[in-house]
Amino acid sequence: MQQLEENEGRLRESESSFGLATQVVSDGLFDWNLENDEVVYSDRFLSLLGFEREEFGTSLESFRTRLHPEDRSRVLKEIHTFLKEQTEFSSVYSIQTKKGDYRWFFVGASVGIALYPEDGLDAETLVRNADTAMYHAKELSRGTVAFYSESMNAEGVERLVIESGLRRAIGENQFRMVYQPQRNARTAELSGCEALLRWEHNGKPIGPDRFVPIAEDTGLIVPIGD
Repeated sequence: MQQLEENEGRLRESESSFGLATQVVSDGLFDWNLENDEVVYSDRFLSLLGFEREEFGTSLESFRTRLHPEDRSRVLKEIHTFLKEQTEFSSVYSIQTKKGDYRWFFVGASVGIALYPEDGLDAETLVRNADTAMYHAKELSRGTVAFYSESMNAEGVERLVIESGLRRAIGENQFRMVYQPQRNARTAELSGCEALLRWEHNGKPIGPDRFVPIAEDTGLIVPIGD
């Protein structure tokens, strides 16, 4: 009996660890604007390390100096190769938390590329279209590169509208929970319920398949969960 309880305990611990790892893998950790070298770290990334936004800063140096010394040169080389050769990117490293210990991360990077003059005649247009391509790359698969095309514009506009709406929805408590009963297929007895998140934007329901990925990419999933 004792051995059985110990096995069940280890199983629960493994399930919990796997669930956390899966959640972290799907989170966006930061967005790096190559034009001004500014890095916007997500709320999820900062919370995992125990930092407030103003403590961590908005430079790549903040990230570099907190990489484990044994990982630093390798990870920076991988990033350089990714940007130069436009290959798929994934890396495993540990980074120092505010408490001084280290946490492991498995990450991938997505890059959007806009070309002059085909995709824009000025810096503002090129950066905007590169951002659109980057979000398209994220939707395709983590760790990929996407070149901008005009067909992405509609998707980019929709994304901006949803992201803006999410920020307002958090402040105005527009989200609601609904509960779907679950029944035993053989006995029809109630066995539990599933909690589902619902959101109406401008009087229209927005499916979670549309707003949850954007919330995860921008870090808004954290305040929504709170």
